[in-house]
Parts: sequence; C-alpha cells; structure tokens
Amino acid sequence: MSIASKIAHHAGAIELAAQRLDKSGFPALADGCTKAAAFLRAGLELERPRMLEVIENLRHQLAAWVEIADDEDDRQEDHDAITAADAILAGKTPAIETPRMLVLSTAHISESTNDMFDFNTDDVPQFFPKHPWGSPSEGLGWLIPIVGNEPFPHTCPEDLRAIRALAEANGCTWIMLDRDADVVDGLPIYEW
Repeated sequence: MSIASKIAHHAGAIELAAQRLDKSGFPALADGCTKAAAFLRAGLELERPRMLEVIENLRHQLAAWVEIADDEDDRQEDHDAITAADAILAGKTPAIETPRMLVLSTAHISESTNDMFDFNTDDVPQFFPKHPWGSPSEGLGWLIPIVGNEPFPHTCPEDLRAIRALAEANGCTWIMLDRDADVVDGLPIYEW
C-alpha cells in the first residue's frame, strides 16, 4: 500500500468516526476527528508536534467512547479510527519512502557490459538509461533497480553481479552507474 493510500485510509477511518459521533450528539469529539482527518489529508503541513497532540487527544476520547458504544458496527468503526491514530502516533504513517542507491562509476563495468545496455540485450537486468533531459543520445550511465529477490539474468556479466552484491550488502535497492561518479575500492576498474 502506498503512503498516499495509507494516509487516505487512516483519514477515512477517522472521518467515519467523526460522522457517527456527530450524529450521536458528541460534536466536540466529532470536531476533533474532523480536524485530525483534515490534518492528514493536508499532508501534515501542520507542525508535527501539534498534530500529534491533537491525534493523541482524539485517540483517548475515542477509546473512552468505545467503552459506551452500543452498536457493534459503531465499535468497529471506532476501533478502526483508534488503529489509524495509533499508527500515526507510532510514526508508521505517513512516511516518505526513501530508497537507497549505490552510485558508482561506469568504469566498474566493462565496455562489453556497457554495450549490452546500449543494445538492450537479455543478458542485463531491467535498467533505465541516464541521460540529460531531451538528449537520449548523450548517455551518462544506467539506473538499475534491484527488485526484491529477483535475480539478475543467469547470463548477466560478472562485473554487474559484483556490483549488485555490493549494493545488497549496503541495503541499496537501486544502482546508478554514472560516467562522472567515483570509483570505489574492491571492484575492478575497466579502461574503455
């Protein structure tokens, strides 16, 4: 589930609780729910400590309301809103996904490996050319995603396998081979 859909889900659960609380004659609680949901939908532009304070107060109010709710569906909606508030307070959402990228010089791949990228052969993994906007003919390197445990093709050159091993050892999910990046110790350097 993407970050945006998590935020929408949590905000929706809190908005449902607000509607029910308002209909049940608890306008102050409903208002707190509405504000918390609005804070989420606004992308948390509020100062984070203030927003967390509002959500924590709301969470305590909802927990008290669950104790006196008569209807099982109402209780479930409140539990959903409390779960959403707990996730936010625990820092689980919203969060920004920040993948790690290993950046290396294209000097760490051989000219024949580079040609495999140029000609898009089946011997190299999925990749994206790195070039200046609007100048695809001026290649600067390659961007290579590491997709879960999906292995590189069995015919993938050893220089790329060594680079992937280094990326995985450093918790990276992307590799950028850039003609202007630095070379690193531990990997072969190719002159071409």
